[in-house]
Formats: sequence, structure tokens, C-alpha cells
Amino acid sequence: MVGLSSFIRFHALRTPNRLALIYGDDKITYAQMLHRIETTAGWLAAQGIGPGDVLALLMKNSPAFL
Repeated sequence: MVGLSSFIRFHALRTPNRLALIYGDDKITYAQMLHRIETTAGWLAAQGIGPGDVLALLMKNSPAFL
């Protein structure tokens, strides 16, 4: 089983400028999405949140959610 972040990293390394998401007028490439994942992961780690911790998030569907 491949995790979503692994899937995105795979495509970001091979086709970084390929579109991963189109939502209305917003267009996000695989490289941009990977950057968002890595930035968020770094912030979570800085807050002391790590593997095994449970985290909840409630947002409307939008690119900001990703």
C-alpha cells in the first residue's frame, strides 16, 4: 500500500510541474503540493506532534485544506 504523501513525492520528483490539483481557478503542481506537505509536517513536528499522535482537522473542501 502506498501512502498519499509517497505518491505525491514520487510524482513531484519525476514530473514536478505536472498539475496535481485543479480547483476552480487554483492550479497546484506536484512540486507545490509536496512543498505544502513538507512545510506542514515540519510545523507539526515543531509543535511536538509525531508518529502515533492523533490529530483532527475540520475544514471546507478547498486547496487550502491540502
